[in-house]
Amino acid sequence: MATTKIINDLIDLNQTGNTTALKGCVGTDAQQPTEPTISVEYLVLGGGGGANGSGSGGGGAGGLSTGTIAVPNNTAVNIVIGQGGLGVLNNASDGLPAGQGQDSGFYTIQGQGGGAGVHRGNGLPGGSGAGAGVAATTVYSGGSGVSGQGNAGGSSSATWSAGGGGGAGAVGTNGISSQAGAGGVGSTTTIISTTNATTASVGEQNGGNLYFAGGGGGGGSDSAAGGNTLGGSGGLGGGGDGTGQCSNCPGGSATLNTGGGGGGSAAATVDTAGGSGGSGVVILRFASSTTYSVTGITVGNAFTEGSGATEKTVLVFKTGTGTINLTDTSLPGPKVGDLRTNTDQTSASSASAMEHYMSTGWRVFNNCTTSMCNYPTTASALYQLNDNANDTCGNSNG
Repeated sequence: MATTKIINDLIDLNQTGNTTALKGCVGTDAQQPTEPTISVEYLVLGGGGGANGSGSGGGGAGGLSTGTIAVPNNTAVNIVIGQGGLGVLNNASDGLPAGQGQDSGFYTIQGQGGGAGVHRGNGLPGGSGAGAGVAATTVYSGGSGVSGQGNAGGSSSATWSAGGGGGAGAVGTNGISSQAGAGGVGSTTTIISTTNATTASVGEQNGGNLYFAGGGGGGGSDSAAGGNTLGGSGGLGGGGDGTGQCSNCPGGSATLNTGGGGGGSAAATVDTAGGSGGSGVVILRFASSTTYSVTGITVGNAFTEGSGATEKTVLVFKTGTGTINLTDTSLPGPKVGDLRTNTDQTSASSASAMEHYMSTGWRVFNNCTTSMCNYPTTASALYQLNDNANDTCGNSNG
């Protein structure tokens, strides 16, 4: 009897180095159907914006994103922690900006860096916008925030009072005749317990709640500069305080790993620097049955919260860039050599296509022939002399 069919059945489907794998088939990249995923709660916070010197608006808080996302099982995804923008001295060039906050990210989620405060100018946009800088006769506007992540900064008055930086929970307030604007309040979160947040030195606690992303307070002025206004207070959530009625008082820097904005310094005859923004943070929370590994970034703190079926792992990342791989071995996953019919294909030409899982992922196999000599024979015809003169390739029978 013929043995060609037996040979075909024994094709090694684990040809991990090949791009076609099956003889007689043309492999193309598969449209990936829904794979097993892991549910992850997240807090992604960008770095806060810094403030300028001599009557700067308060720096805007870093953009704050919270929620739950499905992450592919056993797949490395990115983590980036944004640093806070540096506070700077004012110089002869009015409007010189301080440092913008840097963006943070996890998988597809981003927290944009906070806007930087300026002297005598409009606040810059960011995750939350910076407050406007001071002037003797001109009213400037605060910078805009990113929808869903933060709020706008406050405007300045025409009497040497800067606006407060926007926070994740509220806009920065406007400067008035005797008082610079306060930074907008941040937002609360329960992704990590307040006890563990204290251990990790993240966020700002008040009344039993944990806040992130407060805006920086605006700068005022001293009497020698033509005004005599108070600085604005930083927003709850790590925002730095602004200074006023002082000739040599730098703005307050935001608290690290809160994403708060830096406070503006007073307009004075002695130039002083504005405060720096607070660095960002990424906090992840997922079922304790899930294991994890990280590459290129350090886990700042790891905690276990809850118990039994509700037990969760909480990871805090405070600096750096890298990847995290989350794995739940109870979820089904493909192995090299697996075959499937992909019912998720949307293209009519490849709907219900057969696919083969390789080291590079699923491959669609199309244009396959039923010829019995595709493997291992490469000739165009094969005569096996099985009591007949038939070509087992089906092309040239004798």
